[in-house]
Amino acid sequence: MVGPSDLTQDLNLLLPMLMPWAATLALALARVAGVLLALPHTLSPRVPRMVKAILAVSFGAALVVATGPTINVFGAPNPEIALGSLAIGEFGLGIAMGFFVHIGLAAVRFAGEVCGVEMGLSFAAVADPMSQDQTTPIAILFGQIAIQIFFALGLDRSVILALGESVNIQPLGLAKFSLFSPEQLINLGNQMFRTGLQLATPIIGALFTLKLSIALLARITPKIQLFVLSFTLTILMGHVLLVVAMPTIGAAVASHLTEIADQVTRFALQAPDG
Repeated sequence: MVGPSDLTQDLNLLLPMLMPWAATLALALARVAGVLLALPHTLSPRVPRMVKAILAVSFGAALVVATGPTINVFGAPNPEIALGSLAIGEFGLGIAMGFFVHIGLAAVRFAGEVCGVEMGLSFAAVADPMSQDQTTPIAILFGQIAIQIFFALGLDRSVILALGESVNIQPLGLAKFSLFSPEQLINLGNQMFRTGLQLATPIIGALFTLKLSIALLARITPKIQLFVLSFTLTILMGHVLLVVAMPTIGAAVASHLTEIADQVTRFALQAPDG
């Protein structure tokens, strides 16, 4: 018959073997959590916390199984501090990987926001259930289209693959990660605004021509009150332009998101500094 002392002895023998696995799992969860927190469709409060936890634990366990225990901090003088400092680096690396995707989707939402303002829909801004911000319906539409295209092209699997391959270049607990340089941040910001304006330029140009025509007509015939009519014409023309241009916009968004996924892969597979 096995007594409590025997169980305690067995546990004492198993703990030194399990501790490296537990430390590696904690570091994997930190890296995966960083990626998930940077993605707008998983950051949304509408996504249940249980779903987020299941995703993080599943991906983290997969990374640990694929790599095995890479580091054991419990032999250090202060194992909690050592594990915490390593987890911060892993979390930062995950945040950086997800930040690329966040910027890519934000560029499409920015294009929708500009189009919505030009169409006059900013006067009736509604609450976005994903971000809890005040935004226009066109920005919500563009954001949802971007997310649907992102999943339809399988780019979510590309990000997961980059996450898995990153442990080969930067093993868990051994990642040497430096924050974005100012030049990298500026380039990402430029890319977001440049892509957003490129997506919105055709609609903005057509609506500007319409508004200019209405302004000239109001100048010629000042007695005609065209201010109220301009809202109706702008919204109607904007919706017609969206219907006509949506296939082209969809193709441009697909190309843009594919490039963003490639950037995530290159970033995840680049050699660490130092």
